[in-house]
Amino acid sequence: MAGPGSVALVSSTSDPTGTSRWLRLGQHALLAVLAVVCAVRAIADGTHPAAELAALALFAGWYALGPRVARAGRDGTGWLVGLVLLWGLLVVVSPENVWLAFSLWLLAGHVLPLLPAVLTSLAVLVVVALEPVRHSGEVSYAAIIGPCIGMVVALGVARAQQALVRDGIERQRLALRRAGGERRPHRRAGPGAAGPGRDERADPSLA
Repeated sequence: MAGPGSVALVSSTSDPTGTSRWLRLGQHALLAVLAVVCAVRAIADGTHPAAELAALALFAGWYALGPRVARAGRDGTGWLVGLVLLWGLLVVVSPENVWLAFSLWLLAGHVLPLLPAVLTSLAVLVVVALEPVRHSGEVSYAAIIGPCIGMVVALGVARAQQALVRDGIERQRLALRRAGGERRPHRRAGPGAAGPGRDERADPSLA
């Protein structure tokens, strides 16, 4: 399992079970769906389409760098910070883009250690909770409680996914170790295992 600071789960080379690959695909699909929802809602709310689509393209382009950073084995903290800042730009363009916060919370749970992940998630939560106030001037408990629940769920899911991948890798290692241990006795017991040198020494007629 890749340690904290590696981007979005482990790489496929360190996870022979393939679990992390499916989880990553799920993450990408979720972000794509949320991006489409944000674009549709923002444009319907009156945001200029060019501004919304340009900001989303910038966000998506930076997000696409994540797998490259992971394959290179680099620390993903800077990548995640850049993604959060670009999301902040999206929120300035349209408050509807706060929906992408759920993907940011998931990524924070994967990329950062627990405490920095919580602090980063709280910073995102503050923006999500205050954006309706900036937009409409009204405060509602739903605008605070809903995002809080979303943040806790996202962090919990991210940690559960990491545990699932770790468990899969450990099971694979144990299975390979057990299979290797079962093959060794058969090789020792096979014909000719003693080697020709031992047979030659045991036969006096060869002296």
